[in-house]
Amino acid sequence: MLGLLPLSTSFAAPKRHLGYRVLTPVAGITWPSGWNEVLTGHEFHYASTVSNSAPPLFSATDAACEDLGTTGARAGRALGAFCHVISRG
Repeated sequence: MLGLLPLSTSFAAPKRHLGYRVLTPVAGITWPSGWNEVLTGHEFHYASTVSNSAPPLFSATDAACEDLGTTGARAGRALGAFCHVISRG
């Protein structure tokens, strides 16, 4: 919406993304203050990412430990993801 991340999203073919997520930081990203721990999050949205040229932030699994691939994006000091962080792992 603000153009801080090099990605685009769409509601053109809405698909519900719902559930708890375990978010493991992707290797190779230097996090602020050396932060690097697993987080628990929640996702509820209908939009889909159409394109994303930024490196991902997390590897994600659902509550049943099914692999959901990577999620999130980072460009400079801007970080973003559809998941809302609830707590530390």
